[in-house]
Amino acid sequence: MVRREFARRKLQMIGDDRACAAGTNFTIAERALNGVAVTVTCSSTAHGAPAVYYLTSKATIGGLGSPAYAERRMEATVSNIP
Repeated sequence: MVRREFARRKLQMIGDDRACAAGTNFTIAERALNGVAVTVTCSSTAHGAPAVYYLTSKATIGGLGSPAYAERRMEATVSNIP
């Protein structure tokens, strides 16, 4: 839920320029999610005035190949087409 809401807020901040901002990387430092690295990316396709936005978020914790490694990826497609 944290990643999805972050991505939606990031998209709302884009405004009317119809372009996605550069990707965002951050690490969560709160309680049970401490150490989770998050990457959020955005791409868009213009269809005249409206646009379609493709949001991807990936969260990882632990080292790749380690038994403690975990990864979760979520994708969303959002449009301002009426």
